[in-house]
Amino acid sequence: MTDIVIPPTIALMPPAPQLTDTQADFNTKAFATVGAYPTFIAQTNAAAAAARQNAVAAEERATGAQSSAAAAVTARDVALAARDQAAAAATSAANAPGTSGSSVSTVAMGLGTKSLTTQTGKAWTAGQSIVVALSGDPVGRRMLGVIASYDINTGAMSFIVGAGGVVGSGTYAGWLISLTAARDNLVLMGQGPGQGAQVLSIGWGAGAEGIVRPLVSVDGGHWGGLAGDWEVQEAAPPGKRGEFYMNAPPAGWLKANGAAVSRTTYVRLFQRIGTLYGAGDGVTTFNLPNDYGLFARSWDESGAVDPGRAFASVQASANLIHAHGGSTVSAGGHTPTGSANSGGGYTPTGSVGNGGGHTNTAPQTRVAGGGGAAASFKSEDTAGVAMTTNTVPNHDHPLTMNAVPPHVHGVTMDAVPPHAHVIGAEGASESRPANRAVMVCIKY
Repeated sequence: MTDIVIPPTIALMPPAPQLTDTQADFNTKAFATVGAYPTFIAQTNAAAAAARQNAVAAEERATGAQSSAAAAVTARDVALAARDQAAAAATSAANAPGTSGSSVSTVAMGLGTKSLTTQTGKAWTAGQSIVVALSGDPVGRRMLGVIASYDINTGAMSFIVGAGGVVGSGTYAGWLISLTAARDNLVLMGQGPGQGAQVLSIGWGAGAEGIVRPLVSVDGGHWGGLAGDWEVQEAAPPGKRGEFYMNAPPAGWLKANGAAVSRTTYVRLFQRIGTLYGAGDGVTTFNLPNDYGLFARSWDESGAVDPGRAFASVQASANLIHAHGGSTVSAGGHTPTGSANSGGGYTPTGSVGNGGGHTNTAPQTRVAGGGGAAASFKSEDTAGVAMTTNTVPNHDHPLTMNAVPPHVHGVTMDAVPPHAHVIGAEGASESRPANRAVMVCIKY
């Protein structure tokens, strides 16, 4: 088929000479015009050739379009026939003895025993592993279980979904049923749920969300080389507690700070923890756990080590009962006694004060006669005459005390009432080991 080409560009011709030009201008323009003709002619010829080629190509394509239209009609008829045959085959396969089927029963996704009604006459027996997937979203809504019973005549089936056997949530009608291995092995290529780019999604085993790695789309949609880093989903499932040595949560994590967050934005986390840490506004939000300043402690559900603990409860600070090594007791009231040291025997000495020289006088009571000095005094001789004695010179009077034998002095003290001694407290406002402040988060 002839290719369609782009016509070449034809350059503009220089200004043509005019009769009104001066001779010099006319000559200049004429020479320029004549000189441009070879290029103009070549470009014009090339444009004409391209136009002719494109006309031929257009005619060929028009002819081909007519043929294609006829072929399309034929292909449509074949496709419709194939569709009808496929539908008939699907109905036949669904009703034929086999290992796959479907159900329109309404079933709530979750753990435990589930019941539904499917086709009769299937080759199913108790103990086989099955996948029950929602027909409208088999990747995002599916249950992995084990057949408990199947009635080949009525099509009634019950199956048991164990831990990790549920992907998605909700109550739906319209299921696809098929046998599977003991674990839900699945490989899908295409655009994953909620992904904005083409990805390769690989899932394995119950409880695993899969691995996601982006691909490059090249050559009109063909898969090209892998790009980006592998990301393991569910290595940290929603609800996991994480500690980080940076002051902001990484992608996919929220601070465990008790905040109220959206039940729809963080639906996977809400499905795991519900309102265990708070119901938020009771309608559109729920609360995250608040782990500010708290240490994690393994929940003792048996109650043997940490009795009385409810899951997710916060335990107040406490010290183990203990005793201190030193203490005093009350001695009761008592009167202590004592004595002064013995002074030993000694003889104290002393003297009276010196009176100094003086003259003693006495009244004269006898009238002197002519017979000379009186030898004695009588009361009847009193005549008011003074009598003078000899002057007494300065002198001391000796003083002698009895010797003091050795002795003691009694001492009496006030009684001491009953009393106690108090040992002063020391420490901080809480009991804690050495620690480091880190960012505690929860995976959503």
